[in-house]
Amino acid sequence: QTHTHTHERLAIVDPFSGKQPLFDESGKVCVTVNGEIYNHMQLREKLDADTVAKFKTQSDCEPIAHLYAKYGEDFVSMLDGMFAFVVSDEVSGEFLAARDHIGKCPMYIGYGHDGSIWFASELKALKDDCGRFEIFPPGHYYSSRTGEFKRWYNPTWFPEGCPVPSTPLDLGRPHCYTHTPQHKKI
Repeated sequence: QTHTHTHERLAIVDPFSGKQPLFDESGKVCVTVNGEIYNHMQLREKLDADTVAKFKTQSDCEPIAHLYAKYGEDFVSMLDGMFAFVVSDEVSGEFLAARDHIGKCPMYIGYGHDGSIWFASELKALKDDCGRFEIFPPGHYYSSRTGEFKRWYNPTWFPEGCPVPSTPLDLGRPHCYTHTPQHKKI
């Protein structure tokens, strides 16, 4: 399988060497990220010292490729931050896409006319090549291994198995926005 990563970067952490895509030490695991990983320094501690010594940047997102290589899909719940990313493994041919717990970073999934799967932070990147696209649900990841979404963010106040709304709520134009009260002198 072929995976293509493209990325336009706004550099916040490590603007000089954090160019994307980012790779693990083997060069076989590739990641593109929109967002910021707040606990990136703690995540580096979960990796071998030899691995961290081979990091090519100080980017807050570089640990993602290495964590995926070490922990697989289970690493997503270790992340603290706002993010939307796609990571692919050249050896297995698999990929994983994930979005932060509340969806602060935008992400869409598109289904190509040719059966391909696309991810983008803006709909305009999908409109020409995808017959169907939808909002990537917050707090979920999509695994090419299973071909399904899985909710990774499971707070204690949100019971496991509780359905996540899958269609946007249409508020229309509520009355309070269409009729402005007239001010009266008292």
